[in-house]
Amino acid sequence: MKDRSVDVKAYALLGIAKHGDASAIQPVIKRVKTMLKRKRQIQSDEILVAFRFLNRYRHSDKTIPELFDWIITKRWDVLFDEEQQWLNEYRTSH
Repeated sequence: MKDRSVDVKAYALLGIAKHGDASAIQPVIKRVKTMLKRKRQIQSDEILVAFRFLNRYRHSDKTIPELFDWIITKRWDVLFDEEQQWLNEYRTSH
């Protein structure tokens, strides 16, 4: 996740989602925050992949619900429709 290439980071995130464990939570959270710092021009599945990965550990790591709450309250306007939909479903099911 430290590589400068956006493509490398996206592939790393896919690998983490498929094979990662709780040790990857903080790097994934950091990546999500970085991606949401500004309005994105190109829609990708990267944030949704991160959301799904983090959702697996939401009960064991309190920083995950805090991140989702921060996104909902402070960064909602930079999310694409599909990302907003995922967070709405997350919010109503918890």
